Amino acid sequence: MAVRQVMRAALIISATAVGGVAAYEAYAVWRADQRTEATLSRFLSGRPELEPSDLSSEQGNILLTVEDPSFYLHHGVDFSAPGQGLTTIAQAITKFLYFDRFKPGFAKLEQSLIARFVVSRRLTRDQQLTIFLNHSYFGEGEGEPIRGVPRRGAGPV
Repeated sequence: MAVRQVMRAALIISATAVGGVAAYEAYAVWRADQRTEATLSRFLSGRPELEPSDLSSEQGNILLTVEDPSFYLHHGVDFSAPGQGLTTIAQAITKFLYFDRFKPGFAKLEQSLIARFVVSRRLTRDQQLTIFLNHSYFGEGEGEPIRGVPRRGAGPV
């Protein structure tokens, strides 16, 4: 009898925990959606340094092949994406736009939900690529972080 009580208590605790996580993540997505207009105005106002149309078709194909081959097919999340740590372009810009500090774990779940339910719904593919091209982290060069793709002739990368 004691085993049944322990099992029942464990089940109730587990269900409560899952419900709590689901409620928190739903709130996080809602909060991200509420601040999307203000966030986008900072990153899409004026003429960006580089737009998707500035890339040749070959450059665009290479970018998508490396970062997110199914970019035009998925809705922000693709667990087979080869990009940085199985991250789609929508997830990459979600990390940049909505997280001050990103720590793997529950943040990856939140990142995926925001990419799916906010970024993929509120931003066109061109807007996503524009933000990605101009603001994403592309590693380090000469000891400094590389943010965005420099225009041709803007110096070495």
